[in-house]
Amino acid sequence: MSFICRVCGHGDYDVHNPSEFKFCNYCGVIFMDQDTFTLDVVGIELIHPNAKIPEKSKPGDAGFDLFTPERGGIMSGDTDLIKLGFKIQLPDFVEAQVRPRSGLALKQGVQVGNSPGTIDSGYRGEVGVIIYNSHPELTFNYEVGDKVGQMVIKKALPYEFELLEKVNDTERGEGGFGSTGGHKDL
Repeated sequence: MSFICRVCGHGDYDVHNPSEFKFCNYCGVIFMDQDTFTLDVVGIELIHPNAKIPEKSKPGDAGFDLFTPERGGIMSGDTDLIKLGFKIQLPDFVEAQVRPRSGLALKQGVQVGNSPGTIDSGYRGEVGVIIYNSHPELTFNYEVGDKVGQMVIKKALPYEFELLEKVNDTERGEGGFGSTGGHKDL
């Protein structure tokens, strides 16, 4: 019987005792059967009166929009931390990635400085977005409630490193940094 994830639409999944649950390897949703699923819960503590709980603009979006609790500005060429007024409690083996918003990057030169920024499951401090204003002239001004980034919640499965004498060969080998083409001048 084929199984398609109702959240992301992919068919890449692991079955852990079919009568119990299926785990989608693409989006991380755990399905109890074909018709129902449960999601992990991320705890949140609002620590600023204007803070908002991150939310998705559309049901199928990957990222939760992040909103500013205060107004401010970042001068051209400067980098600053915009604190978002909340703390999160992630489940074990889960990370939150803070990413830029494509419209801000394209239209205003606003970038997340360490994109993606990783929030580990053990972190309990205030969540923030490191913003770099790459626009050559304009200050990036933001108001209370403006969207300044997005947060994607991902599984961070436990792995260990194993020391090898030599890694195995692949067709790609050591090719990187544009080696697969698509850029005429690389």
